[in-house]
Amino acid sequence: MAEQKTTLFTREELSGDNNLYRTQSLFWELRYAKTNEPVMVLGRTPHSGLPSIYVEYMKFDTEYEAAMWILGDWKHWQALCKLSWFQKHKKEWDAEKETRQKAMAKNTLLDAAAGGNVTAAKIVYEENVPKRGRPTKAEKEAALNSEVKLGATLSSITERMKKHDK
Repeated sequence: MAEQKTTLFTREELSGDNNLYRTQSLFWELRYAKTNEPVMVLGRTPHSGLPSIYVEYMKFDTEYEAAMWILGDWKHWQALCKLSWFQKHKKEWDAEKETRQKAMAKNTLLDAAAGGNVTAAKIVYEENVPKRGRPTKAEKEAALNSEVKLGATLSSITERMKKHDK
């Protein structure tokens, strides 16, 4: 039986001639002449037989699982994540992944609510009701002014009624 692969690349493919972590040189878009061959692309689609890091990253629910599959080394992943040019891409991927996970969670809740789960139905309902925080200072002042005007109006009416009854 064939052994299951635990990482996408070999250690040799991921480290340079100096045995240090490769970063820019890993990617086809950032390759330099006279360096190690790139092993993946930053783009969303594979290119020239190279896998897309985006596609591989999005396959996993957690960053750790993705990092271990792609690079096989958490410290290597952290080194890559510290680079500003990579942070831009990862930020987009994380935002997309979060949106995907919220959509999946909502679909699960909707399915449960359709099946009669009252708790799920309540969560879906409350998700669509705008949340109200504390009133602002301006809102408090407006409400107070309204109450003062109402009080003055009521006092005026009461005085007129007293005069009319006499």
